[in-house]
Amino acid sequence: MSTFKTIPITGTCPVTNSDVTVNARYRYIHPLGDPNGHYLLGTVDCEYANICTHQQCQIAEPFFDAD
Repeated sequence: MSTFKTIPITGTCPVTNSDVTVNARYRYIHPLGDPNGHYLLGTVDCEYANICTHQQCQIAEPFFDAD
């Protein structure tokens, strides 16, 4: 299982109101009692990062389950 995953994600940006591709970097965590673990959003590489923060990015999912 990889510790980090970087995934390009395309979606409608609320800043530009057009399709934008961002590179979202996720960090793997495995809490006690969780059989599979999760990937949590760490950073988002986007040219509008000075307007939005990765916690507010509407394109990148905040987390997803590990495979």
